[in-house]
Amino acid sequence: MDKAHHELDKAIGRERWVEEEDFSKLPYIDAIIKESFRLHPLGALLPPHYSIEDCNVAGYDIPKGTIVYVNAWSLGRNSKYWDRAEEFIPKRFIENNIDIKGQFRIVAIWFRKEEVPGV
Repeated sequence: MDKAHHELDKAIGRERWVEEEDFSKLPYIDAIIKESFRLHPLGALLPPHYSIEDCNVAGYDIPKGTIVYVNAWSLGRNSKYWDRAEEFIPKRFIENNIDIKGQFRIVAIWFRKEEVPGV
C-alpha cells in the first residue's frame, strides 16, 4: 500500500482527484487493478459465445453453433498460467509485460470502461 501511496503522491499529488488520463503515470496502481480483476473477475462466467466451427477443446468435441461459456474465475486462478496463482502479486503485470487483450489466460480481466461489456 505504501508503494501505491508514493506513486500517487509523486505522479498526481494531493491537490486533485485521479482522472482516467492519469493511468499512464500510475503503472503500479494499474497493476493493482489488473491483479484485483485476475483474482476477482467481474463475473464468474464471461458472456456466452458461439463456436464458429466444429472444434475440439481439451478432448471435448464442440459442434459449430454451440453456446460456450468461459469460466473467468478459474482462468485467473489457474496455476498452469499463473505462478503462485492464489497470491495477490501486482508486480506480475509490470515485470512480465502481459498483453491484456492478447493473452487468453487473462481474457477475464477488463480494466478500462471501454473494455467492460455494458459500460
